[in-house]
Order: sequence, then structure tokens, then C-alpha cells
Amino acid sequence: MANFKGNKSNMVSLETKIEVAKDWAINQQSWKKLAKKHNVSYSAARKWALGYEEYGIEYLKKISSRKGQTAGIKKIDIELKNSPFKKEIMELKKKNKLLEMENEILKKFNQFLEDSEKNSN
Repeated sequence: MANFKGNKSNMVSLETKIEVAKDWAINQQSWKKLAKKHNVSYSAARKWALGYEEYGIEYLKKISSRKGQTAGIKKIDIELKNSPFKKEIMELKKKNKLLEMENEILKKFNQFLEDSEKNSN
């Protein structure tokens, strides 16, 4: 296992990487606490969690092999972005972001109307 201080270490299993990534996704704790909890380096915990969030489990599978580590993120990015599921997910994320922004605007507008109504009375 990697140690918390970031010294060179052995390979970490795919299961451990998934556990770290899921733990971060659920708890959203600091990278330092996450790394210490799982006894891995800060940078590794961050890399796994962000890669998992962006690309899913395929990212962790790719980097778990020696070939995947040397290939780098660009190869993974190209493979996954070309998949029809990734394109659909990206489109849905954009729609979701727009709807969230629209919702915030409507909430603020309603609050403004309520405040102006109270002030006029």
C-alpha cells in the first residue's frame, strides 16, 4: 500500500481505488482526510476520485494496468468521449446545469416579488 507521506509504494488494487473514489463521492471530505483514511497518497486519492467522477469505473480499470498508466488520460478520454453513452451523459449534464440555473433565477425572482410585496404593504 502507499503510505500517507507520498513515498513510493506498491500497486494498489482496483477494489481499493473504487473504494476511495466512492468514499469521496459520498462523503466529499478533504483529500488529506481521504488519503489518510485509506492509507494512500493525497495525489493518488485525488486522481482516482476525480477520474472516477469524470469517466466512471472504466477510468479506474484503465489505470489499474501498467499499459493504462503509460497510455495516460488522453487515450481514455478519446475512447470514452466517443461512446454514445458518454455523449448522452454530457448532454444531460448540460441540460441539468441549465435547469439548475433557471431554478435559481426563479427562486430569486419569487423572493424579490415577496420582498417588494412586503415593503409595499
